[in-house]
Amino acid sequence: LKSLKTPTEGPAGAGALPRAVFRFRPTQSDYIKEGTPLTTLCTLASGSSGNATLVSAGGTHILIDAGISVRRINTALKALDLSIADLSALLITHSHNDHVSALTTLLKHYALPIYASDGTAFDLRNRFAGIAPLLRPFASGDSFCVGAFHISSFSTSHDAGDSVCYRLMA
Repeated sequence: LKSLKTPTEGPAGAGALPRAVFRFRPTQSDYIKEGTPLTTLCTLASGSSGNATLVSAGGTHILIDAGISVRRINTALKALDLSIADLSALLITHSHNDHVSALTTLLKHYALPIYASDGTAFDLRNRFAGIAPLLRPFASGDSFCVGAFHISSFSTSHDAGDSVCYRLMA
């Protein structure tokens, strides 16, 4: 896949806009089927102060982790002409606070499906009231579909129980 880096300007600090948007343009041999949509990846935040990544294809927009404030998520999405209401799902990699800190506020205002491994889902149910109806737990290694994406999960070695990473294919 060819990757193009398109900088997105914004002020530094807590309300900073995304620094870069990576657009993956498949070559003809990369197509799963003719008409595969352009997949876009945008890091909204990365680091010990919070993590959030947006992956989009067609009309499907998936947020991976929500470790920054809902205000910062909204600001970053607005810069991309999106809102939280446009999100198809939230994928959680593990239950550390820098990956889930926005959940309390998200749960109060949005009914977004939340995908997490069984162990992470167990942790989230114990930490966040009202999350159970939105949780879509899966066993590490399972695959599932959300909109335009086929998503595969993989176990990762981390100091959090049942942490996973994801492979998203449009």
